[in-house]
Amino acid sequence: MRIRSARSVLLLALVVAVGCGASDDDLPPGAASSDVDGGSNGGGGGGEGGTSPAEPERCAAPPCADGERCKDRVDCASGVCVDRTCFPPGAGDGIKNGGETDVDCGGPPAGAPRCADGKTCLVGSDCTSLSCEGGVCQPPTKTDGIKNGTETDVDCGGGAPTNAPRCETGKSCVETGDCDAVLCTGGVCQSPTKTDGIKNGTETDVDCGGGAPTNAPKCETGKSCVETGDCNNVACSGSVCQPPTKTDGIKNGSETDVDCGGGAPTNAPRCAVDKTCTDHGDCASSACAMSGPKAGRCVPFKSCVQNNGGFTCGRNDSDFGDNVAALESCCETAALAGTPTKLNRFAITAGRMRAFIERLNGNVRGWVQAPATKPAGWSSAWDVLVPSTVTEAEMMLGQYWNNAPNDPNTTTERPHSKRSCGNDSSNGHTYFVNGEAGQVYSQAQLDPKVLNCVGWHLVTAFCAWDGGRLATQAELRNAFSNGGTTTWPWGYPGSPYNGAYNKDVQDARLNHKYNYGFPGGTPATNRITWWLSPPGRFWRGWNANKIEIAGNVLEWTSDQQYNFAWNMSFENHEGTMNNGGDWRTPNDRSDVPNGYYALGARCAYP
Repeated sequence: MRIRSARSVLLLALVVAVGCGASDDDLPPGAASSDVDGGSNGGGGGGEGGTSPAEPERCAAPPCADGERCKDRVDCASGVCVDRTCFPPGAGDGIKNGGETDVDCGGPPAGAPRCADGKTCLVGSDCTSLSCEGGVCQPPTKTDGIKNGTETDVDCGGGAPTNAPRCETGKSCVETGDCDAVLCTGGVCQSPTKTDGIKNGTETDVDCGGGAPTNAPKCETGKSCVETGDCNNVACSGSVCQPPTKTDGIKNGSETDVDCGGGAPTNAPRCAVDKTCTDHGDCASSACAMSGPKAGRCVPFKSCVQNNGGFTCGRNDSDFGDNVAALESCCETAALAGTPTKLNRFAITAGRMRAFIERLNGNVRGWVQAPATKPAGWSSAWDVLVPSTVTEAEMMLGQYWNNAPNDPNTTTERPHSKRSCGNDSSNGHTYFVNGEAGQVYSQAQLDPKVLNCVGWHLVTAFCAWDGGRLATQAELRNAFSNGGTTTWPWGYPGSPYNGAYNKDVQDARLNHKYNYGFPGGTPATNRITWWLSPPGRFWRGWNANKIEIAGNVLEWTSDQQYNFAWNMSFENHEGTMNNGGDWRTPNDRSDVPNGYYALGARCAYP
């Protein structure tokens, strides 16, 4: 050691200084070192008698300073006596000296190591453990408030002997294992994050669940959780995120709303009206609105899933210039007085018929022939009077239906089996046919209007497909007379529009005698479709249950084939509700059995 080397040098110097001549021990008895020294002077004595005084055994006034003579270490201030000479204290000298707090340890001397557990100490820095209590170095512990043992920070990290807990964020570390569920980066325990691959913060599983501070995403099926909110749209049960089911009260899997719609994996039931949907198959009604105010919601009727002709009925006084609108579903129903039956509040629109044709891709015939969907009372003889393709449907609903199977005379100047439905002056039909010759109005303009120029068999199939049936004479008369209590629909007690009525003049309570026109301006080449209104516009004439029953078009009824009712159309027809009987009689209508520009229909729902 360095201290012993210095001591050896000093000792060697002393030996050289003292040992240049014989020591007192080598002299004959009675001789002194001065005698030896005197010999070096050529035989002459240095003093009287020729002798030197004996070297003292210790310094004159112990404790002796370093370099002074000593007999024992107690003579030395340092406590170190080697070869009768006092030396400075040093580590490894086997003596508690200098500032040491125990033998060769502790204190401030250079080179003195810290003391082991159980050794004497004054302060923590005297001890290897840095823990000094009661003057004794203590073993390191995980609660002593000191970074010791293998700890990486005060009372945390590392392993034996303290086995301290892991360190919190911001503490020093060597590896991630030193940190309490956070990463060790750059020698510091980091804050928890949602991408660190560790379950930390309030997470319920690795990088998922919980909330602040990581705000991790929700956990997938099979991951740990505390509550359902920890899981990604599945329930938390038994502390585990469960697979989605059709009864878990959550919109999950392929469901379109809570526990309904969609398919696998939940295979939930179809959704009720007003629930969210993406396809008709999601809805119990088989009707998911694709446009309009209910878009993306299940609606009650399959024919009202589009905006135009589906949600454009009812009041829209912008047509009359006063800019008040309260549009409704064109499939709305209302009760009939004294019966459980409900009646469409509005006549069928061209848009509703379009929804029917498009949904079946024109193949109405296949639908009525299928055992599962064949309407009650349907005769197979009628099959040829409904279309099997879109092209056939457009012919039956367009301006002409040439050579119809039920037309008794296809060789006269009227071979078209419909009356006044052509695209020319004073005629017209509201079902838009793309590319049809003479068409002047767009589909967007025509779909909201009441349907005309349609055959009895086609509307009979339509009402059955939409969940009802064609209305009867009695049902129309019930609505017209408020259950037989009024002459006119608007004549019920409390009606603000109950007043005198003259069927021979225009009246704001119903579309009669050409008192409506849309689109604005004048009718294009006097097309009759301009005078036909979207159902519900004449709200002042609604009955007590808000059914628009008077005006606009006459209506087919289900009492028998070709039966219709007079109910005051847009032109000059009867001024009250009467049974029109078979449309084909008198004989001037026998060869036009499949439609008329002032004849439409509505459905009833028993």
